[in-house]
Amino acid sequence: MSPVDPESLDFSQYPLMRDVDVLEVTLNPGDLLFVPLGWWHWVKSLEISISLSLDHFFVPRSQIEMLWER
Repeated sequence: MSPVDPESLDFSQYPLMRDVDVLEVTLNPGDLLFVPLGWWHWVKSLEISISLSLDHFFVPRSQIEMLWER
């Protein structure tokens, strides 16, 4: 969870958000999106829908940190 509101960014409070690369994706019925472990993401439903997030993959924390250092 984050205090940042993606629909109404407050750059005076979060100036580093100006440098964030944003990828926007619209999914159709039956589509699936894989979000890599550790990626900050936000979901907005355009219609009544069900979203499911699974993040219980076994990846040692040390390996995740090494990936971010590259």
